[in-house]
Amino acid sequence: MEKLTTHIAQTGATRAKFAEECGISAPYLSQIISGIKRPSLGVALKIERITNGAVPVSVWGEDAKGAAA
Repeated sequence: MEKLTTHIAQTGATRAKFAEECGISAPYLSQIISGIKRPSLGVALKIERITNGAVPVSVWGEDAKGAAA
C-alpha cells in the first residue's frame, strides 16, 4: 500500500510506532502494507484518522467497507 508507506515515511515515524498508534502489531501492519492482508473496517478507520485522511478507508476496497479482513 504505497499511500500508507509514503505517509509513514513523510511523518518520520517508524512502522512500529505507526502500528502502535493503530492498535495493531508491526507484523500485521507489514502484511497490510505488502498487500497480504486488508485491514478490518475498524483498523481502516483508525488509519484514516491517524493520517488525517491521507489514507482514506476507500483505498482498501470492498473488504474494508463491511466485513473484517
